[in-house]
Amino acid sequence: MNWWELGAQILGAVSGIGAAVAAFQSRNTAKELNRIETERDAKQARAVERYQAERLAVVGVECVESDSSKKYGLLIVNGSDVPVYDVCIESKKASGGKKNPALNLVIIPPGQFIILMDGDNRWGVLLVKDSVPMEISVIAKGKGGKMVTSVAFSDASSRRWTRREGRILVEG
Repeated sequence: MNWWELGAQILGAVSGIGAAVAAFQSRNTAKELNRIETERDAKQARAVERYQAERLAVVGVECVESDSSKKYGLLIVNGSDVPVYDVCIESKKASGGKKNPALNLVIIPPGQFIILMDGDNRWGVLLVKDSVPMEISVIAKGKGGKMVTSVAFSDASSRRWTRREGRILVEG
């Protein structure tokens, strides 16, 4: 064997080892990229699932009639483009403490709605916000800001959601 053949064999062996190391690093990089893409896809799927649920809001309102008398109720906003179903809203008096009767609605279409509490401590009918001929003020401060305690509903895909204290959204 001459020196040229030995050198060529050594060079071939080193090249083979280098190729094996490069393949191993490439495999690790591919696994990491796959993990990152899987996480991104899972986040995107969760965002799509939550999209409609995040667009339903319910807050307490004070409505002043033309004779300056006040009524209290709820402003319900479905900002998505599809209805929500089987809605149960739990709330308490704007002054705090005493619970209102639960408000159960079969469906809330997209849009903004007002529902007022009548004098007999019962909920009235769901009205389109723009059709209510009263001055409407959202109750956002003090005890009134915590008037809505829970909103449970099903989205268009029949997933059940609950929004607690007007902010915290949980599935189930």
